[in-house]
Amino acid sequence: MEEAKPETWRLFVALEAPIEVKQRLAALQQELRQRLRKAAVRWTPVEQMHLTLRFLGAVEFNRLETLKHSLNAVAAAHAPVEVWAEGLGVFPAASSPRVIWAGLKEAKGDLAKLWTAMQPATNAWAEKSAESSFVPHLTLGRIKWISGRETAALADCLERFAGATFGAWSVASFCLMRSELSPHGARHACCAVFPLAI
Repeated sequence: MEEAKPETWRLFVALEAPIEVKQRLAALQQELRQRLRKAAVRWTPVEQMHLTLRFLGAVEFNRLETLKHSLNAVAAAHAPVEVWAEGLGVFPAASSPRVIWAGLKEAKGDLAKLWTAMQPATNAWAEKSAESSFVPHLTLGRIKWISGRETAALADCLERFAGATFGAWSVASFCLMRSELSPHGARHACCAVFPLAI
């Protein structure tokens, strides 16, 4: 008789943005939709806008408590971070855009320190190696197809919104998020909050 596979949860660690910032970014999305009408873009729902600190993938449910213990240690070693959403960008390049995002800025480098500490602290639970560089951003949409004309229109938007700001806030915690896949897309839910404690 085959042994039952352990239950797994699809997890990532993220910072949430306040609703006022998300609403401003939703207005920006609406403007981009008007400019990119013929492009095939999967726009991020407002409630799912976040900054990913680490994508973990499938984690066995019975390993959740040790993961939380590790995340608590990271949170306890870091202070709240003052951040603001500013500018519009794309990955990998303006000439071949695949991801549209709003940038996340900070003054002291504390967010980068938090991200750096997060990588070794979560390696044991992650499906893939840590990213080698950190570009803080909130994903607005993922492009499946775009014409040359609309690529040029998007490049104009990148220039136009280069210095635009969408709100500032104090990041006082991060979340362990569960992502459940469905035919209508992923649904995200915060399953544990970790206050930054210094």
